[in-house]
Amino acid sequence: MSGPELQQMFDAGRRAFAAARYREAAGHFARILQRDPRNVGVMQAMASALTRLYKFADAMKLLERAAQLGPDQPEPYCLMGKIELTTLNEDRAASFFEKALSIRPGFPMAVAGLTDLYRKHGRQDDAITLLREALERSTSPDPFLAEAYASLAPAMGELSEATNYLRRTLENEDNQETRSTLLFYLSKLLDQAGSYEEAWDAVTRANELKAAAWDPDAYSAAVDRMLEFWTRDRLRSLPTSGNESESPVFVVGMPRSGSTLVEQIIASHPQGAGAGELGRMLSVAESLNCKASTPGQIFLTETASLTAERLAEEAEGYLAFAHEAAAKVGDIGGATRLVDKQLDNYHVLPMIQLLFPKARVIHTVRDPRDVCVSCYFQMFLGPLGFSYDVGHLARYYADHNRIMAHLRRELDLPILEVRYEELVADPEPGIRRMLDHIGLPFDERCLAFHESDRAIHTASLDQVRRPIYKTSTQRWRRYGQGTRPLIDALARHGVIEDEAG
Repeated sequence: MSGPELQQMFDAGRRAFAAARYREAAGHFARILQRDPRNVGVMQAMASALTRLYKFADAMKLLERAAQLGPDQPEPYCLMGKIELTTLNEDRAASFFEKALSIRPGFPMAVAGLTDLYRKHGRQDDAITLLREALERSTSPDPFLAEAYASLAPAMGELSEATNYLRRTLENEDNQETRSTLLFYLSKLLDQAGSYEEAWDAVTRANELKAAAWDPDAYSAAVDRMLEFWTRDRLRSLPTSGNESESPVFVVGMPRSGSTLVEQIIASHPQGAGAGELGRMLSVAESLNCKASTPGQIFLTETASLTAERLAEEAEGYLAFAHEAAAKVGDIGGATRLVDKQLDNYHVLPMIQLLFPKARVIHTVRDPRDVCVSCYFQMFLGPLGFSYDVGHLARYYADHNRIMAHLRRELDLPILEVRYEELVADPEPGIRRMLDHIGLPFDERCLAFHESDRAIHTASLDQVRRPIYKTSTQRWRRYGQGTRPLIDALARHGVIEDEAG
């Protein structure tokens, strides 16, 4: 295979990666490495694809090899740091970012990673100091520094300066994926500055550039099959794990519906702990012969492997995994309730009932217009291809409603609906209902959830560092006619009552 052919294969891999076809991308990179096994750049690209496929161990091996072959290159250490962040090994993540900075002081990718880690732990001052040093060292606008600057600008009081830095960075950037990322950050800065029409224009351009595969027809068809398959009679005909643990609490719902707030409140209770967004249940479903309708959307509609022995084994494995994950986030002490806020777990709630018949479920609900607008402004890292098109968002929300209405009828698991607007308007009654639902007594510390020093690993980390506030309600109204296509789509799919909203 000639040099030009290898380059064509590499370009094909990059295009597949940008379109979220990570398995295809990894295949292209693997074929190149068969011919050129010492190519550090391809190793890094393949490691990035493997990371998106949750094959962290394989990605780490590649990056360790890349670091050996290029000891003066900081990139492999940054990518290893990102993997360690994803798997909540934060001390190791910090050491990799620091190693990269020791190789090349002020290296933007390492600065972005380390400032993000500092922010997750509420160390704003350390993050700001590191960023300022990097900005002073930098000779031209850099995308990684632009991302870090945008994230820290509100705390620095430099919205205007960060916005100008982002605009200059965009002027010099022609990579579509990077431009999309920068436009997402720009839209947030403009939104925070009150420039709502400009913010909507920027986020629309960001979403249009975001290459993400999503087939709404395939997803809706998979939902149809799920609703037909999982009935109360079928569930009662299947074995259970026999596990009597009441520890697991599953917070499910649409993204940006208040789940991080709910988790943080419960984790502030001396008998509660938050484990974050665990992918473990989706992995269990995959191991039990689940069917994926579209990338990342897991539905279990096969029951041959659901034996009592296998379910018992998976239940014990999940509890051990959840305890370990919660301990990485903060001190879990004598916690008797562990919150898993992987929102997509609602797809596999029937399986969860078989694993943990005494588990509790909290379904977070928020005005669908605000949910969809918030999703549209969010640059998700996972396989949420529905969030980059307002029509897809509205249809996905309608399918979500169909699933939850069905499961409330067919499951024995107790499901409490928590409405975001009601929780922020009058927190104490809502908190009492939540705690009662999961079997915990009321504790005043839950009202001061924002004072917790546990690490936050979701897009809502800045919000839950503050006391409860109401400015996120009715957010959709800020953008005037910009949201009309969304409102119309929500009405068309029956999510809201009429087109007037």
